[in-house]
Amino acid sequence: MLQILSITGPIYVLILLGYLSVRVGILKPEDSRVLATFVLYFAMPGLLFSVLYARTPSEIFNYPYMVIYASGSLAVIALAYTVLRRVRKLDHEKAAMDTLGMVCPNSGFIGYPVMTMVFPALAGPVLALNMMVENFIVLPLMLTLAAPRTDAGTLRTLGKAVSNTLRMPLVIALFVGLFFSLTGLRLPAMMLRPLELLANASVPLSLFAIGAGLYGLPWKGVTGRVAPVVIGKLIIHPLVMAGMIFLFSGNVVPELSPDLADCLLITASLSMMGIYPVLAQRFGAGHTASIAMIVASIACFFTLSGLLYWFSLS
Repeated sequence: MLQILSITGPIYVLILLGYLSVRVGILKPEDSRVLATFVLYFAMPGLLFSVLYARTPSEIFNYPYMVIYASGSLAVIALAYTVLRRVRKLDHEKAAMDTLGMVCPNSGFIGYPVMTMVFPALAGPVLALNMMVENFIVLPLMLTLAAPRTDAGTLRTLGKAVSNTLRMPLVIALFVGLFFSLTGLRLPAMMLRPLELLANASVPLSLFAIGAGLYGLPWKGVTGRVAPVVIGKLIIHPLVMAGMIFLFSGNVVPELSPDLADCLLITASLSMMGIYPVLAQRFGAGHTASIAMIVASIACFFTLSGLLYWFSLS
């Protein structure tokens, strides 16, 4: 168990350090947004590009992983959105944002640091695979479900959601990195070195930014909507993903390697993505999203440690 804590412990130490830096006044609360912006617009895109640039297409594209990940996430979306709309009677915007919190993990800010410690050789390819599924399938679908009901039609709404997604820095880095991987073109070392420096800064800065952003979140008025989102993300999503691995791997798609299957379970077990509250704020669900993210981030320490301990036993 100490070996497991040596993996998850450093991650949460950096998150705690970020929180304490604001708590004791070293940083101001608004500084966390500056850190997060730097990570989102520079460090993480630099990391994603570097990962893709250094690998061949055969190392990046693993369609069984993508099919299982997408299928598991879509199954949770169908279940959660239906229950939230028909049973809990939420409007389509809040239902979509609560569902988003259950299916979009923090693959970059938390997932990549965990993978580098558990499966270092797979950390980069898994990050790229996760980003493709999340940014090309899950996010456009959820933003379409949350969009205001107008006469524009579903296809036009989906097109707008896809257009907005394609302008995200991470997605741009994904396309550029894939271009270099597919074509085999190389950049001069002078251009690669700054990208490598940005990539190296992404892990500690992203964790520090998460902790700094947790300080001062409004706990007042928390409703019963938080618990279903947290349970959906940390329990239902990984359980459904485990079921999809069992059903699909070796049957519907070629069998996943044990290590990739473990990576997929780790991904599904992560707390929600860092920009989740920002997206939810646009649809009037920012308060619930913020509290759900902080609760899930804390609880994830225990659930993720438990999952890694189970891996060590099996």
